Amino acid sequence: MASSPSLLVGPKLAPFTPSGDGVLTHALDLLALSPSDVLFDLGCGDARMLVHAAEQTGARGVGVEYNGDLVKRAQARIEVKWRESGVMDLVDIRHGDALEVDLTTATAMFLYLVPRGIQLLLPKYDGLVRSRDILVDFDAAAVGMNRLEEARRLDVRFVTYMFSIPGWKPTDERTYKGTKVRLFDSLSTYLPLSCSSHCSSKCVHHRDEREKSD
Repeated sequence: MASSPSLLVGPKLAPFTPSGDGVLTHALDLLALSPSDVLFDLGCGDARMLVHAAEQTGARGVGVEYNGDLVKRAQARIEVKWRESGVMDLVDIRHGDALEVDLTTATAMFLYLVPRGIQLLLPKYDGLVRSRDILVDFDAAAVGMNRLEEARRLDVRFVTYMFSIPGWKPTDERTYKGTKVRLFDSLSTYLPLSCSSHCSSKCVHHRDEREKSD
C-alpha cells in the first residue's frame, strides 16, 4: 500500500496516512523495477507509489482502492503527472475490493498493510500460484503461508513497509525514520511458525530441508 494501510477491505480498516518520499525511494531501490514489471499496490490511496514507480522506472502499475474519494485523488494525481511526464498509460487505478482483484499479472507488490490485511490477502496469493500452474502439496493448516511461499518462488517480489510477512526472513531491508522497509523475493528464507505441530513432510519447509541434505 503506497499511501497508507487504509481501506484494504471495508470502509475503515485504518486511517489514510500518506507515505513519505523516503519510503518510496527505499521501496523502489529494493524492488529494482524495470519497464517489463507490473507493480501492484493493494489499497493504493492517492497512487503516489505507482506514479513514482512509473516516472522513475517505466514499470506499469495497478492500484486497487476501496475508498471512492481516494480513487478520485489518485486519478487526479495521474492526470497531473501525465501532463508532466506522460505516466497516464502506465498506471491503472481500480475502484474496488482488494480481495476481488486479479493478481495474475503481478511481478512485484508493495504492501503497506496492517497484519490483519496480510492475513486476509493470503487466499489471493493462492490464486496467483494456481494461475501459474504451480502444484503444491500441503496440509490445510499450513495452506496460507505455503501458498504465499510458492508465490515468492515465482519471483514475485514483495516490499513491505512497517509490518512484515509472518514467518519470512527478508532478503534486504532499509530503515525510514525508525521503521523498516523490507524486501522478500526468491532468496528469502521461509521460517515456519509452528511447522512441526501440524504440517506434512511435503510442506515447503520440509522440502527445503530435504534439498539442503541432498
